[in-house]
Amino acid sequence: IQYRVLDQAGNQSTLTTLTVSFLSNVTYAAGLYAEFFDYESGLSVIPSLTGRTPDVVRVDSQINYSSVNVAWSGLPTTMQDTFASRHTGYLQITTAGSYTIYVNSDDGSRVRLNGSEIINNDGLHGMQERSHTATLAAGYHPLEVTFFENGGGAGLQLSWQGPGISKQIVPASALWSDL
Repeated sequence: IQYRVLDQAGNQSTLTTLTVSFLSNVTYAAGLYAEFFDYESGLSVIPSLTGRTPDVVRVDSQINYSSVNVAWSGLPTTMQDTFASRHTGYLQITTAGSYTIYVNSDDGSRVRLNGSEIINNDGLHGMQERSHTATLAAGYHPLEVTFFENGGGAGLQLSWQGPGISKQIVPASALWSDL
């Protein structure tokens, strides 16, 4: 790619060449990679999903499931009362600054950002919100949201607030995955 940079006075710099390499074997997609795991026995905390094969895999454009007493859209009815989910990908930050990440869930949830757990909202409970505030640089930040449901309503919502952004569900335009 060749480009010219304008200074504050509008003068162009010399022509600059930028070489960009893409991995041919990686597919990038808008949304988060979503895995859903069906359980036959009751759960009281988020189960270890390590080594477990998901029953349903898809890409979710957002994490915005209101608490309902039926299976979430696109999931089999067997996943109405006892299941777990894991959403993985990247949170894109376009403006560096202080961001508050919120997770609201019924039952338990956890959020990991940049490899560290930032929110622990685990356990049996109705819709309950927890948050964490961090200074984030512009760029892509690894994100993982885990969740479990054990009877009654099931809900999971991921929201944010930051520079120029009032509190809202994280939009699809800020969530990415590499499949």
